[in-house]
Amino acid sequence: MATSILVVHDDPIICIALKNILNGEGHGVVCYQDPHHALPTLSTIHFDLVIMNLLNAFMLGGQFSLEVKRIYPTMPVLMISNSTPTGTHGADKIISGQFTHDEIVSAVNELLKSKTP
Repeated sequence: MATSILVVHDDPIICIALKNILNGEGHGVVCYQDPHHALPTLSTIHFDLVIMNLLNAFMLGGQFSLEVKRIYPTMPVLMISNSTPTGTHGADKIISGQFTHDEIVSAVNELLKSKTP
């Protein structure tokens, strides 16, 4: 059964890149640039994982991840940040700096595996 991943990143090029990587691994992906638009989707579509950026132009990633965790406490959250953030900002895993295909795949697999009972 394919997993469903919500990607929230304000850079459309990053959204496309993540979607291509994850689709290539067999995951279903829904992308949003604005976290405010992504939040209602959480109540209508089942997601197995959320990937987001820390410094989103529309809402700070920490606010969004905390809102995700409030609604779905066990939802794994992967945060991507251009810098090295202080603290977790509600994320289960953080990738700092430019990410590679392998880093994304590895992080996603790790988080999805940790979610499986």
